[in-house]
Amino acid sequence: MSDASKFAASLGHAVDKQDTELLKAMSDDLFDHILSMEGDLEESIFQIILEFMCRPDFQDLEGAWHLLFNFKTGWEDISDDQKQRLLPVLEETYPLYTHWMTCFTISGLLGEFYHDERALLVLGRLAKIDAEMPRSFVPHGLEHLINDSISKDITHKALSLIYSMREDASEKVRGEVEESLGRLARTDTGRKPPELEDYS
Repeated sequence: MSDASKFAASLGHAVDKQDTELLKAMSDDLFDHILSMEGDLEESIFQIILEFMCRPDFQDLEGAWHLLFNFKTGWEDISDDQKQRLLPVLEETYPLYTHWMTCFTISGLLGEFYHDERALLVLGRLAKIDAEMPRSFVPHGLEHLINDSISKDITHKALSLIYSMREDASEKVRGEVEESLGRLARTDTGRKPPELEDYS
């Protein structure tokens, strides 16, 4: 049995059993495997992860974020093509996750690691989804995007978007917006960064 087949079988067992501890152990092993590789993440492994991300039983798994966190820790070992193919799957599945840490992980991945116009557009669309819990972590992604953006234009657009979310119908979402804005406003001197002054 190939490494990919073993990985798929083990991942399937963890998801079928809704076993968070087993999934965490598998994710740790995958991270060790990524670190030991010379080159990009194996395409067969990558494709298996994408397929599981689209499964409702994976989306319901409390520890699903452990597997997705590997995209952050192994970012340099994911090819540009894989990153491009991962992005729509992250967007399509994001509203379907039922546990907050998975949405927290994905929104952070978008803002901190993609940190470009693609991430801004995805977060803008996710800011309009119906599901309250996933929507409430969009400010977290925007916060990362503002801090890590590749251009001032994206920074300003992300700021405009996060400020617009102050008008969200959900108190929970509005609360997350204010927490993100509070962190963005804090500097060593206690003053707002210049980029925030336009949005006071």
